[in-house]
Amino acid sequence: MPAYADTSDFCLHGLPEAAVDDDAAVQASLSAASRTIDSYLSARTKEPKYSVPLDPYPDSIKECACKIAAWEYVSGNRGRQTGGPDEMIRLRYEDAMRWLRELRDGKVDLIGIEGETAPTEVTTTELEVYSDDLRGW
Repeated sequence: MPAYADTSDFCLHGLPEAAVDDDAAVQASLSAASRTIDSYLSARTKEPKYSVPLDPYPDSIKECACKIAAWEYVSGNRGRQTGGPDEMIRLRYEDAMRWLRELRDGKVDLIGIEGETAPTEVTTTELEVYSDDLRGW
């Protein structure tokens, strides 16, 4: 299964290029992140349900994969970090995981994928309001 993001995406949305010294570890982290995303999307019980792996997929999935992969890369002691993962990377990972739970639970939907139900157009008509008297105000 191909990953939802590549190394250039990872350097844009995950970690800066200067912090990446092992392309194989980045690819492994991106693959693990993609499997995590697929597991959450396949567990969705509300409509619309998603067929995994997504193809095509929106940028939000790519960014989510990079945030999860950055945590995997750093917390797995594969990066140049010493003394544990950076707090911002952990917070971005937690945000991505919360978003995946919301996707799974149907609280949010993916925007920009084929098969998605487009919002219906709302038409309005002019309303006329009548009043017999001012009722004292």
